Amino acid sequence: MTPTDNRKAQIRDLQRLQRRDRRRLIFMGVLLAGVLLVYSQVSNVANSEDPGTMGEPIPESVISLPPIDFQLLDKVKDAEKEDRILLEPTPFSHLAKMAKALQPGHLRALMEPSFPFSELSKNSNSLRGKPFRLRGEVQEIERLTRSIGNPTEIWYWVKTDNGDSFHFVTFTEPEELFGSENFILADGFFLKVYAKNINGTRISAPLFIGREIVPSVRKSGPVQEIDFTLLARVRDQRLGEEGDLDELGLWHLLSHAKVISTNTEKRDSIFLPAPELDYELLGKMSSEPELYRGLAFQIPGRVPDTSRFRNSSSAGENPLRAQMLRYGYLGNLAFRDYPIHLVGVDEIDFGGDSPRWYYGWFLQLKGYEDTDGNYRRTPVFIICGDRMADRSAPPIMNEMIAWFLGIATLVAALLFWFTIQDRKSTQRAAVARTRRRQERQKSEEQSNDSP
Repeated sequence: MTPTDNRKAQIRDLQRLQRRDRRRLIFMGVLLAGVLLVYSQVSNVANSEDPGTMGEPIPESVISLPPIDFQLLDKVKDAEKEDRILLEPTPFSHLAKMAKALQPGHLRALMEPSFPFSELSKNSNSLRGKPFRLRGEVQEIERLTRSIGNPTEIWYWVKTDNGDSFHFVTFTEPEELFGSENFILADGFFLKVYAKNINGTRISAPLFIGREIVPSVRKSGPVQEIDFTLLARVRDQRLGEEGDLDELGLWHLLSHAKVISTNTEKRDSIFLPAPELDYELLGKMSSEPELYRGLAFQIPGRVPDTSRFRNSSSAGENPLRAQMLRYGYLGNLAFRDYPIHLVGVDEIDFGGDSPRWYYGWFLQLKGYEDTDGNYRRTPVFIICGDRMADRSAPPIMNEMIAWFLGIATLVAALLFWFTIQDRKSTQRAAVARTRRRQERQKSEEQSNDSP
């Protein structure tokens, strides 16, 4: 082997060593960066919070309200007693036609506008043709057919809980009976103050034209204290049984939750001493749910911000006049695969993906069928608020981090030491190899020079 070949071999060996050292240094750098990243995430997680977002009211400009011809309605008169006896046929027919396109969602989006009875005498013209949501008890019903071939008009005289009354006319027979109290919900357009003869008495009241009337319930007063005799009538669903939540218990606890949610001092006095829900309590609750009905709990976990785990639906007619019911399914590894069902009303915020301690009362066990076809039951809690979970690392977590950092640092130091030692060994081997080559080359030269 010539000196040139020796130099090339040495260069290749050095390049190979450099590449290996470079890979090891890169590995150590990535390892240390990973350690620092884990540490920073654990340290800063307490400062992170996902703020809940509240839904904004839908602007009236983007709602597909029926197009009302307000110029046509300008012909309607009701200022004088004589005007209130007359029913202008063209404006009446126009509103009757537009009322067929008036949907309950329109009134919900408009935040359920109520009719200002006290301001009617001075604002009649400005209110004409606008939609309103009214409730009350039906006093009289009359079916009227003005001429052969015309649709039958169904006239209602209704009294509100405040003592006001109104006329309401539809062209559709109600699909459901009114119930024992004949209490109804009526969405309609205001036409005029109209004087109608009812049982021999001429009654002057605002007239509304709508698509239909539906059964409703009276508004209840705020529930200041839980009625456990009422909750004793709540029945838990059995395995294999599915159905709606108990309406009476649901709205009773929701009303109480609405009261408590606005009183922070009272809420804290109820829930801070309350038991924390855990897996053992869930098992006991599943065995004897009646022992825990109406009991306050602190419920740890988070409701993922996806439609699979949280949703909402129209609350329908209810004694709270709530528009939406909010539903959430709690995620907590400590509960294993046991789902926890949370229910709130309107402004309840499940807190995005942030871990929380939810404040709630146990209502009942609800049956359902899981994705594997198994029948199960989930506990239902009525939520009135929450607090952020303590995001600071517990002492054991700090100890684990210290051990992790120490081990990672030791591994990195060992790798660095092994790299240095390996490089020194390689260099010594290269020097020894070069020395042997030189000695072998010198021996060969001496052999060639000898006779």
